[in-house]
Amino acid sequence: MKDLEFKSEVDGGYKLVLCIATLILFVACIFPLILLPFNWVILIILVSVFVLSTLLILLPYFNLRYIFCSDHLFVKSGLFRFHIQYNQITKVEATSNFLIGTRAMMATKGIVIYYSSGIMGELKLSPVNQDTFLKILQERAVQADIYVR
Repeated sequence: MKDLEFKSEVDGGYKLVLCIATLILFVACIFPLILLPFNWVILIILVSVFVLSTLLILLPYFNLRYIFCSDHLFVKSGLFRFHIQYNQITKVEATSNFLIGTRAMMATKGIVIYYSSGIMGELKLSPVNQDTFLKILQERAVQADIYVR
């Protein structure tokens, strides 16, 4: 069976959150430079903190993927990886709560997959072409109750 890959939907609300977080980081890193006398060490440290923090925030934006493998759903989100076995998926529901819980989504609305393994037992996703994604998921996880419309 060929692996199928879906990208995450990105909406304006999530882009706004990314911009605000990056702006707050920028202000937090530039503020000490304004108050303190110039020092190369401080400049290098603050620029490094800003660049690394921004990369960690933006990394999921560039590599968030949902991949249907033969026996599991593989989710790549920044530095995190999730392997959800199809036979452990119990329920799939719509969600608009993108701030709380384990998430691998870049939209304010998406789906939440409940499964019997893992620390939290749920993962929030926002696949592009959600109807096709759910159809494939239903074919591979036939025992799962899907409540999305």
